[in-house]
Amino acid sequence: MHRLLLSVCLIVLASCASAQSGVPTKNYVAVDPSDSSRYLYGPCDKSALLEGEFAEWTKPGYTAYKPDGSDCLELLGRTRWSGVKVEVFFATWCGDSKYQVPRFLRMTELAQMPDSCLSLIALDGDKCGPCGEEQNRQIHRVPTFIVSRNGVELGRIVEWTDRSLAEDFWRILSRYRYDPHYAVANALMKTIETEGPEAVSRRARAAAEAARPRLKNVAELAVVTHIYFQRKQYAAAEAVARVNAMSFEQSATSHYWLGRVTEQKGQLRQALRHYTRALSLDPAYSRALERQRALSAARG
Repeated sequence: MHRLLLSVCLIVLASCASAQSGVPTKNYVAVDPSDSSRYLYGPCDKSALLEGEFAEWTKPGYTAYKPDGSDCLELLGRTRWSGVKVEVFFATWCGDSKYQVPRFLRMTELAQMPDSCLSLIALDGDKCGPCGEEQNRQIHRVPTFIVSRNGVELGRIVEWTDRSLAEDFWRILSRYRYDPHYAVANALMKTIETEGPEAVSRRARAAAEAARPRLKNVAELAVVTHIYFQRKQYAAAEAVARVNAMSFEQSATSHYWLGRVTEQKGQLRQALRHYTRALSLDPAYSRALERQRALSAARG
């Protein structure tokens, strides 16, 4: 097992070194050791999706795509594509990616967008790329389509469209007002990446008050907390978890995640308090109960 992990690490490091030296490394297929499933990992091109082993699920969506009946696709066809870049962060193991990405590829072809404008990055189960391609991009859900012109982000489509692929894409390129899904998560991650998690922690109460009307449910920030936790970025995870707990004070999930982060940081008394609070809100919350019992047993 150690040899296998070492081999994977060496392959990934070699791939990153090749990419940094100017030699393109694309279309790498990784294998999940837990179930032997295969997935694209890192930068890839359209052929990796539309031909070969992944075409079984990409081709049907690609061929099934039909314009939505609006004029947006025709308007996109008149777009000046100079300076435009579309980064698509997706995962071949993700159902939303399997639905949206093939249709997006077909839509951009019908809109006559040059392939040179397109950048496809496949992520692993932690929503990470082999060379940190997701860093500083606020990726918390897939697929995420980031549209920029001359290096300036114009907007993004996160997970699902607001109206349709063509209309959302056109609105972003045309600089019409466009609010992506999970705007609060995007903003918090942006602040953490540019100012550090301490900036969010210091303003947690104000951030929660501003975020509360815009958050649909506790899951939006719980997902972000989980991502930072998996990446061992515990200060960032705690900052987001605190905003979430202040936004959803009556949610067992928000208090559970605050417990997980404080436990990881060694603040066991605080963690136990958060687990107890989660269970007072939802006595059947098995994960909180498991951690509460483990901490209580450890303390004797």
